[in-house]
Amino acid sequence: MHKDNAVGFICYLGNLSSIEVEVINDYWLVMDSGGVNGGFAYSVSRVSEMHGLREGKIGSIIKESSGFYISGNVGLCSDCLDVVLFSNRKKYKEALKGKNRICKKCLQEQRVKFDEACEKKLVEYLESSLSVESYEYSHLNYLDKVFLLAILTMNYADDGPLKFGPGGFGWTGSNYMDADALSHLVVRKAIKRIGPMGDEAVKAYTRLKDGISGKKSLISSAELRDIPQPGLYINIPGDISNVSDFLQAVSDDVVEGSITIDDVKGIRRLVHDVRVDKLYDLTEYLETTYKLKIKQNIKLNAVLRYIAETYPLDKAYYTMTRMVKDVIEYMHVENVNRFSVEHLFTSFLESYLSTVKARGWELKFSKSLPQGITSSNLEAMITAIFLDGALSWDELSATEVVERWVAKLDVTDADS
Repeated sequence: MHKDNAVGFICYLGNLSSIEVEVINDYWLVMDSGGVNGGFAYSVSRVSEMHGLREGKIGSIIKESSGFYISGNVGLCSDCLDVVLFSNRKKYKEALKGKNRICKKCLQEQRVKFDEACEKKLVEYLESSLSVESYEYSHLNYLDKVFLLAILTMNYADDGPLKFGPGGFGWTGSNYMDADALSHLVVRKAIKRIGPMGDEAVKAYTRLKDGISGKKSLISSAELRDIPQPGLYINIPGDISNVSDFLQAVSDDVVEGSITIDDVKGIRRLVHDVRVDKLYDLTEYLETTYKLKIKQNIKLNAVLRYIAETYPLDKAYYTMTRMVKDVIEYMHVENVNRFSVEHLFTSFLESYLSTVKARGWELKFSKSLPQGITSSNLEAMITAIFLDGALSWDELSATEVVERWVAKLDVTDADS
């Protein structure tokens, strides 16, 4: 049934009482003079007062039992040009302002298409995230296996993504070195990266998980349970059955395996980079503690690399501290150009170490490192495996760390 109104028709949905009909008529009554602007004869609160019903009850009656059709193009579906019934005043006013009108049939079709598109995205995500990328374990180099061992013993738990602390990966103590190692493992497919599902896939997953999908799904309930969390995952080689066996294989290769000359170069580069990184940390600590500006440039880098190669870190720290104090004393005595101050530390340190080298002296005194300069997880692991009698890398020069590490392994010629 329907009833004429100033600008359209009121439609009644179902068998209604006389009170419900009166409520609907008063709700949809449009003023002749203001109808084109959506002006209604009564406010919703006024309709509520007139009939002694709560506004919530009024809204329920209107939504479930009525619709309003406007004569002309405004009342037609923008997709199929069928009649559109407005379920409340808000939608009616939006239509007058030019917003697209969609009938229930077209709206349902759009929802079905959207749900199908979302589910397709979820299927694509499943196919990508659950697929196993095969790779040759033998193609990993020695340092790849060292980092895999660190990951398996420090960051792996159950079958979920790898766990990392707030400071990052936590292997070498240097974010850029850790990121470089991880990048190598991802490129070699030993580590798999699974990204977020994306908004469309999340919508499909939520609907399916909550059981509110109105049609047969493209995805089984078993597949739905197996959707992995985003993150980084260990990719076990196809010829190894489980993580425990993989951990054992990696551990054997790291502790007792054969390495090539290129592997030795990689070990040397890693150890020296870790040591130089800590020397820069010590330099920054001294700069802050003694309020002395120290210029970081090529010359400082060369001096720190020489120290890394030649001296234990605790002895180097004692010497660096003495040089800072000597620089400060010198500045109190001499009239130093303020542009030269930031170069004094490097100059004093280089000069002193040149004298030590020329005269065949040793650095005999050591100094405990600041609390913030700690051994990384990788340093601790390598110390426990290869550096018998040492508490940490800090007691040795980078050269000594490399020598002790490599001495426990069988070095072969890759071309032989």
